[in-house]
Amino acid sequence: MSSPLTQHIEKLDTATFPSIDILEIILDIIGKVLTSKMQERNLWDQPPILLGYSDHQAWNKKDAFSDIKIDCYEYAVLRRYQSLKAQTLIKENIDGLVFLNIDHFLLERQKAHDPEGYAIFKNVEAVLQNLSESGSITIDNPQDKKKIRNETVCRLAVQNDKICFPDSIALKQIMASYPEYETIVNDSIKISKKAQQRLSSLIVHLKKEGTAVFRVRDLVEVLKKASRIVSSEVSSSDFEKDFHKELSEMMVSSDRETEAGIDAVGMHEKLKKEIDKLKKHNKVKCRLHLLLTVMLNRFANDEDDSTTDIAREMGESKSTISEDRKLLKYLAEKL
Repeated sequence: MSSPLTQHIEKLDTATFPSIDILEIILDIIGKVLTSKMQERNLWDQPPILLGYSDHQAWNKKDAFSDIKIDCYEYAVLRRYQSLKAQTLIKENIDGLVFLNIDHFLLERQKAHDPEGYAIFKNVEAVLQNLSESGSITIDNPQDKKKIRNETVCRLAVQNDKICFPDSIALKQIMASYPEYETIVNDSIKISKKAQQRLSSLIVHLKKEGTAVFRVRDLVEVLKKASRIVSSEVSSSDFEKDFHKELSEMMVSSDRETEAGIDAVGMHEKLKKEIDKLKKHNKVKCRLHLLLTVMLNRFANDEDDSTTDIAREMGESKSTISEDRKLLKYLAEKL
């Protein structure tokens, strides 16, 4: 007997939208599978911006998950309904195909919006598979024996007692003690043989330092957090200097204060118009307008314009303000 999801696809017709009741049932199914797969990939507890949802702070908020659930339904079902419908003529149940589409949806979102995190996992995955095949480590996959997952357990030494995983702080301290740790972090954000070779040496270091077992997600998260700290420190400082310089050049075209004031107002108005042209939600546009005002006020008063201080003043996350500042810089460069 076919499932509600398969029945929905069998009856799906783009000319007539399904009833609200049916759609709620299908979205509930999609949502449960999506939640499970996000938890498997250790994405559930991460900021939504890593999957491209910069308007939200956490997935446990109703609106945040509603947005990604609808996008997932469009990707996994609506865009592929013709091929899925064709499969219903062959198979009684095609839920597995939809669930596979949900996997691909998350992969594409992560590749597009968190390429560094995606690259780190793929590098770790390749290293662990090679070490497992060579017999250097033992892999214990509780969910999928063929693939490296976040919950995959890596055994570096034989343990007779109950498994005791090192906490993230202990794991980070051991990893950070490796002389090439910073280089490994920098290299791991791009998929490459060089990055994988260095990651392999890091695993050997863990073993030498007495680490007997660890979870993949713990190793990956330490690398991700380290890469984002380095990335944010470099990009935010560079951005702040560049944007401050651009504002100076754009807003002060003469030595006279009156003309400088007119230029400042003119630039402010031009950027406001560019913001209004964006195909963004009104909430995002309002935030960009406020950010622009805050930045210009701080510039005029010669105050610190760090992303952290502005985020605190506006009551937004640092990652959201960082992305907004990049967008403002792009708009300013167009003028």
